[in-house]
Amino acid sequence: MGAYAEHLVCSNGMTSDAYFARFVFRHHQGNINWDEATQNAFLAVMSGSRGKLTRFAGLLNRLKQKDLTVPDLAEIRKSHLTELASGMWGKVVDQFLTGRTHNGFALLDACTRVFWHNEKQSYADFRNNSYATDALVQYAERLRN
Repeated sequence: MGAYAEHLVCSNGMTSDAYFARFVFRHHQGNINWDEATQNAFLAVMSGSRGKLTRFAGLLNRLKQKDLTVPDLAEIRKSHLTELASGMWGKVVDQFLTGRTHNGFALLDACTRVFWHNEKQSYADFRNNSYATDALVQYAERLRN
């Protein structure tokens, strides 16, 4: 169980290990306190979420204000998205370049579009979504207002 942000315009989900808590549990017939377990999960996921969500939204706005150039894309790839496989990076850049805007938020949107709407979504897509979201939010933290 976990929280995520959804970009309502396109229904892309943005998962984040840094900003959205997760609670993992297994449900099986031996679980006696299922209601208690789900309530604990909800409290774990939601505690502190207001402040984190406010910070997250501010950093997304900072990404939106940053128009990206080719050197910016090179820096992001070299310093922030280094663990993204080259094939995935190619899909993201293709999605980014076909968009109408070319700012930091549009790059994040391209990432989440590729990973959230994959026809055969896998665990790797969720991991890549969180990785790209957290990496680009970290990039936004380094930008000046």
